[in-house]
Amino acid sequence: MDVLLLQVDKERKWITAEAGILLSDLNEKLDALGLALSNIGAVSDVALGGVIGTGTHNTGIQHGILATQIVAMTLMTAAGDTLECSNTVNREIFQATRLHLGSLGVVLNVTIQCVPAFRIHLQQLPKTLTE
Repeated sequence: MDVLLLQVDKERKWITAEAGILLSDLNEKLDALGLALSNIGAVSDVALGGVIGTGTHNTGIQHGILATQIVAMTLMTAAGDTLECSNTVNREIFQATRLHLGSLGVVLNVTIQCVPAFRIHLQQLPKTLTE
């Protein structure tokens, strides 16, 4: 089953995706749109909803955890209710969802602030501990 991008706002550089999308698939879809996540983790075969709930940090000391790029989310609560949250709607719940460990319900979809697509160059070199 193909997990989808549900909405794209190229002007604001926002996308809304199903929470089950793998970051590897999301990165490919974003690249096709000329967009990217502002930072990229070393592991990308993980679901978007999972990395948000567990506080995955991605790379770079200048960046927050991946969840800091989230603009809005839709959750399904334990009671089966659908709950929209953002900085302006259900703000306290939205802040808690940034590291919820599944305690607030199931993340259904996520709206992310993206940046223009970019290319990086990976260079790996062995070093000793003293180096």
